[in-house]
Amino acid sequence: ALNEGYAEITDATEWYERNAYVPMLEGRTYYDLSLILPDTFLSPRRVYNPITSRWLEPTDPLQLDRSYNQWELVEGQPTHCWLRGNWWLGVWPRPSVDSTGLRLYYTSVIQPLTESYSPEFPVEFHQGLVEYACYDLESQRCDHVKAERFWDRYKRFEGALMNYADGRTRL
Repeated sequence: ALNEGYAEITDATEWYERNAYVPMLEGRTYYDLSLILPDTFLSPRRVYNPITSRWLEPTDPLQLDRSYNQWELVEGQPTHCWLRGNWWLGVWPRPSVDSTGLRLYYTSVIQPLTESYSPEFPVEFHQGLVEYACYDLESQRCDHVKAERFWDRYKRFEGALMNYADGRTRL
């Protein structure tokens, strides 16, 4: 029940942020993140191009269709990015040479807790996992009145952790 709560609060708040290099390959627009990233990807945050020292601007192919004729053929250092489907990162312009790649900052699914492992978020939110576990166990016992009270308490911790995670990236 604690691991279910850990997975639920991680998915709901997307507090667990990671980063990885996406290698740039000559002439390639799309990159399969399921093959590149070491963990299960939830959502992209930002993409940084270390060659140009600039952050890529989020866009979508429809906007590129309206702005540039034959945008698929343009080569150079990527300045824009988008996510197509669940796993495909698109960049524009497509790279003209192979390079070390882009730094992708993203949220990820957390690994389950073990006996010697404690939650990675700040300790003031740990009680939320206990509230979720109690909610889950009371639901299994069909005591819905108690389960609802634990759920309400869990949701307060979830909201507080979401505010904390969102606050880390605000200017």
